[in-house]
Amino acid sequence: MNQVRDREKKRRQYLRRLGEAYISAAIAGALFVPTLLITIASVIATISCAVLFVFHLCMRDGSADYWLSFLMPFGGSAFVVGLFTCALWSALKYAKREVSIPYVPPVTASTLPAEDILVRGADEPPTAHGEVLVRAARHGQETPKEELLRVRPGESRD
Repeated sequence: MNQVRDREKKRRQYLRRLGEAYISAAIAGALFVPTLLITIASVIATISCAVLFVFHLCMRDGSADYWLSFLMPFGGSAFVVGLFTCALWSALKYAKREVSIPYVPPVTASTLPAEDILVRGADEPPTAHGEVLVRAARHGQETPKEELLRVRPGESRD
């Protein structure tokens, strides 16, 4: 019987781990695409500001400082959101690995070994069936012994 409890415990652990893996995969998947797009936009903005900064620096018209003020926030946001995107990518890979955990079947009579399944009445000898008497359910009235039904060996008691 202890083996059945262990199998039930393993099944609960399997279902809990599988549920956690699916939830983390759903959250990471839902956040990954928007953060990836924000990262790409931030990188493009950073590159654009860097090109304009270098261009205006070479032109020496004094507006290079203007583009430098945009370069730092876009570069910082590209870095921070890029790190977050990498973390989400790692979470997706981890969730994929967690979803591939070995299957643990549910505990049912068909999956249990024969020694763990209880069969009622299996220890009752076949001669005892003939001694079992069946009485009609009548309130306050006793059924005479001649009217009692007996099960004969070889007949079913359905």
